Formats: sequence, C-alpha cells, structure tokens
Amino acid sequence: MRPQYHYTQYQGWINDPAGLSQWKGKHHLFSQFYPDDPFWGPMHWAHAESEDAVHWRELPVALYAKPTDEARDTSGRFTGSAVADGDMLRLFLTDFTDLNFHPNDVQETVLIATSTDGINFDYDPEDPVIPGPPPGGVSPIFRDPKVFRDPTDDSWKMVLSAQGEPGGLIHLYGSDDQISWSDFGIVFSGDGSTGPIFECPNLFPLEDEWVLFYGGAGLGWYEVGSYNGSIFVSEKTGLIDAGPASYAMQWYKDEAGRDLAITWMGNWPTPKWASRVNGWAGQQSITRELFIRRDGGLGSRPIPELDSLASGQATEFGRYQLQKEGETLTIGHTDTARLKLVVDLSASDADSAFSVYLYRSRAEEVRLHYIVASRTLKLETIKAGYAQAGTWEAEIMADDKLSLDIFIDRSGLEIFVGDGTVMSALVWPKYQESKGIDFVAYGGSIVLESASLTPLGSSWC
Repeated sequence: MRPQYHYTQYQGWINDPAGLSQWKGKHHLFSQFYPDDPFWGPMHWAHAESEDAVHWRELPVALYAKPTDEARDTSGRFTGSAVADGDMLRLFLTDFTDLNFHPNDVQETVLIATSTDGINFDYDPEDPVIPGPPPGGVSPIFRDPKVFRDPTDDSWKMVLSAQGEPGGLIHLYGSDDQISWSDFGIVFSGDGSTGPIFECPNLFPLEDEWVLFYGGAGLGWYEVGSYNGSIFVSEKTGLIDAGPASYAMQWYKDEAGRDLAITWMGNWPTPKWASRVNGWAGQQSITRELFIRRDGGLGSRPIPELDSLASGQATEFGRYQLQKEGETLTIGHTDTARLKLVVDLSASDADSAFSVYLYRSRAEEVRLHYIVASRTLKLETIKAGYAQAGTWEAEIMADDKLSLDIFIDRSGLEIFVGDGTVMSALVWPKYQESKGIDFVAYGGSIVLESASLTPLGSSWC
C-alpha cells in the first residue's frame, strides 16, 4: 500500500504539512507526526529535505511533544510555519497544552524554534512570543501560525486561526523583527458557510491578487480577493481540491519565486486508513505550483521537476476515435505511474461522455467520468477498495481540448486538469490485481487526441 513518490513516515501517523520552506538551496518539509501509533497522538514534527521538492531525504525528528508522566496527555507541538532568515531557519509553531491535565494553563500559544544546521532545533525564546488568544474570544482555539513578508508595509505578518460566531476567524499579527508581535485584529471573518472553526490559514500575494486559504468543516477552502495590510476582502470562494483527500495545505515561495504548496492527502472525516495494518497512516501530496485561474479562482499544477520520477519508457497513444457505446481503449496495467490524456472536445459529439477507469479489476475500480455537454468531471470511488466511498464533481473550464494529468501511486491519486482544477483521493485497493487503466466512451463519438502512460519510480533519496 505504501506510496512510492508521496511522502510517508516509516511508522506512526502524519497529518498537516508544516514549516514548508526553501533554505540554503534545499526544500524543507515538516509534518505533524506521532511516531508511536498509526493514530493521531501527541504531536511531533517529522522532517525531510529535498534538492528538487520531489525526492526526499528523511532527517531526524525536529520537534518533540512536551514531556509528561501521563500517557493520556495529548499536549504537543501543533502546526506552524518557517522563515528562512540567512543562516537561521526559524520555525513558528503552536504549543498545544491538554487542559484535561493542565487546567490552569493556556491551551494554545505560539513558540519559536530555531536551527543553524537544519537538524537541531532550539526553542528561542523559551517563553511564548504570543502567549495566547486576545481576550474576548469564544473558545481557546488559537493556532497554526503562518508567517509571511507583507509587501503593503514591508513588515512581517502572521495569520492564526480561531473559532468565531457564526464562522471561523483569522487573526493578524505584525512584527519588524519576528520576535516581538503586535495584535492587528481580525483580518477575515467567515459567514459560517465554511465552518465555525478555521485551521491552517495562509495569506499571500499571487499574481495581481491576494489569496487566503484555510481548513474549515473538514475541507480546504480558498478566498481570492484584496488585502490592504490589515483587512482581507474576499471576491471569490471555492474548494482548494475538489476531491475527498486534501486538508491543511501550506504555501511557500521557493528561491525561484514560485508559489508552491503541499497538502495532507486526508481529512478528519476519512473513515478508514487501511495502511494502519502496516503500522503507518498519512501521506503528503506531490508539490504543486499555485496560480490564478482564468475564472479568478485558485488553480494548481504539478511542478516540472516531477518529470524526473520517470523510471521507464512511456507507452504512447496517438489520435484515436471511439465511436461505439462502451468502446474501450486499454491503456495499461499499473498502480505507480503518470497518465496524461488530451481529449479533442471539438471533434467529439456534444452528447457524449467518457470514463477513465483506474485501479481496475473485476472486483473494484476508480471511475473518472467526464460529460461533454455539462463540462462536469466526476470522481467516483464507490467501488474502490477501502477508499472513502462517494462521488465528487467539478465543473471544468475546457473549450476545444480537455487535458488531464493523473498521478497514480499505489494507494492514492492526484488528478490535475488543464484549467487548474485538482481532485485527490486515497484508494487502498483490496487486491493486487487492481491495476487496470481503461478509457471508455459513452453516448457518442469521443476523440482521444493523445495519451501517455509513464512508469514512475521512488522519490526517496
């Protein structure tokens, strides 16, 4: 079940990516981590580094949960971010205290941990730089600091998430030195439609817009709009990922100036983690580049460096017309590959549709179904092994051509559409035979302009 080019831990549980950064030429990926069990527990920070944001080398655990004599104490080091500051890598993290065992403490504060070698991290200062939420809040939730350089006033800013009424809240703090922070108030308030509690906020400029995204109601949401240094005004809202396996995405800017992101391929409503039988649970997405879609929403595309994962000759298909109901083009038989498809919609019948079947055998399958007339892409996992069963859909902005770039990796897949839509899912097939990949036409003639299936290798250094 273990993915070959998605980051996983050798054992235990991981969820939110944290501290994403490029420092001294290397990309750094931290993850919320509990090493003792494939279930959530007292949070540590796992750590890996990469030359290309694709191939990862495991490093020692960066942050450990606070020592305790009580096995049920879940106090730990919750999600945060990183700033590359010359010879120092500075982590901003949520210090979480389990009030069941420490009733007189503050539940969530902000600490700093620093390193000059990328291996050993010291808490500096030892006291919180932000000692807790401002007075008057509706709950003690106050977490997930994300620090960014604000070009509106050339200062450091930090966003943190909280609970509000009726919707979640995002706090804004400012600093000149990353050590002393001032409360700038609420930068954004939700209306309740995206949940009463926000998590893992990110605020940053992208092209000519500002983007805010966060987790709410078990899903990842984006807001595209304007920001004046203290208030964000949303002009367009949507889901970061139209599939069921994405939460707590974090953004960072690399040394080339690209806006990159990684998301946890999971969410809290995920009903089953089949990999727990092997002692691990949780995986991170491949690295994505963010951009503004032509409809003004937030788009994602795979970074070019992922081409380096190719481990063999691609199987290529030229222009191919499928005319009969249910006519099938068998593309391959694998569960570790990259599948690229381009469909010529202008040459296809207006009342036609097609399906791409993945992880297919007589017993199970994942179905990706596109309806030409409605421009609707549907991801169906109802018959997909131990997957979270359901149907997810998105309206696609495709005119004459529809392009799909699909990353298949043993127990999960990421589907990138040419317009910037992305759909992610965990699958966990029940049977080793479930590796079939078929392209099937329905309702009329479908013209497949091109297809390629490339075997991919391991991302571990």
